[in-house]
Amino acid sequence: PSSYWGELIGMLFLQSALGVVFAYIMYFHIVKKRNKKTGESPTQSYIVGFGVVIPLLFTIPFGIITILGIKNTSIMIGASALTLSVPFNCVEALYDTTLEGVEDSFSLYVGYNCSIIPFQRDKEGRPIPTNRVYLQNKFGSILLKLAMTVSIFNVLFAYDYIVFPPPDYSSLLHYLHWAHILNNFTLACLTSVCLDFGSTAIGFIVSLVTGNQTIQFMDNPILLSTSPSDFWGRRWNLMIHKSFKVQYERI
Repeated sequence: PSSYWGELIGMLFLQSALGVVFAYIMYFHIVKKRNKKTGESPTQSYIVGFGVVIPLLFTIPFGIITILGIKNTSIMIGASALTLSVPFNCVEALYDTTLEGVEDSFSLYVGYNCSIIPFQRDKEGRPIPTNRVYLQNKFGSILLKLAMTVSIFNVLFAYDYIVFPPPDYSSLLHYLHWAHILNNFTLACLTSVCLDFGSTAIGFIVSLVTGNQTIQFMDNPILLSTSPSDFWGRRWNLMIHKSFKVQYERI
């Protein structure tokens, strides 16, 4: 329904606005306070980072959900969008491991923090601009993922989200029953395609507004993963994986 999309877009704008606020705090109270020669942060910066910024990032979503009376799960996830990336950016600022070029100006730092889906960046840390081919491919991907999402929803809805008759669960071994496993697999597929479609659509909007390419959030983790490490490290939630990777390489 239109009300859902309106609430989702409103939540994303709210998250972007909060991203600007946190970017201001981190840029002027952590980045600008850092010793330019040694890269070390003063005690005040650690208090701001670990005592104010990071705790707020993990508590504000609960306040937003409570105050606005949000019930929809996807809107709740949207309320915690900044929690997925900005705490890592704060740690980067404290330990001088931010990507090259991001801290050159406040406007660049704002873009780094308030984009819900992070930008693709070159080796110098600069956002990669979009082009017609990129936008066309992104839009085609959105249509394909929308079709997949709607198809899976329609099939599962017809069976009340339980496609295979489950066991009576009178024994713990029934949780290993083939029907239970397949029912969980279908719900995992639904979760994956919903997150993939939503993140791709949001990334497309961000690219249209900013003119910069955004990262791919998922890479078909359910069907293409060859191992648990491949699933968690290379295909599921690539935004978090890339954040950890950047932190590790910079340190």
